[in-house]
Amino acid sequence: MERRDPILKERYFGLSNHEGNHGEDVKECYFYLDNIPTHSYMKMLYKYPQEVFPYANLVAENKKRGLDDPEYELIDTGIFDQRRYFDIEIEYAKAAEDDILIRITAHNRADTAAYLSIVPTLWFRNTWSWDIPTAL
Repeated sequence: MERRDPILKERYFGLSNHEGNHGEDVKECYFYLDNIPTHSYMKMLYKYPQEVFPYANLVAENKKRGLDDPEYELIDTGIFDQRRYFDIEIEYAKAAEDDILIRITAHNRADTAAYLSIVPTLWFRNTWSWDIPTAL
């Protein structure tokens, strides 16, 4: 089984102001499925293509479009036409401030096996190095 995309994605791909015809825009297919107001439970779905992600195609096509034209989205590239993608479900459950459970589930929606690397990443708030004066 081969890796098709040479880039290991660590964040969503998006266009900056000068690249998109309507300003900054994330070009991914993701959906927030559930969330409690306290954020003690959250669930999202990310549709990850099994083909090479069309970075250059998205940038080039959106640069060509004017303000009156619709945005060129990931679905418009045809990357999902053959149903070769993964559904990645990510759930967060928080029992306490320092007690977080994360579950990542990948479903291959293609008829054949495909390579997938998942590298979970946690972001921690840096509070130990702040030097905030108590009085001004």
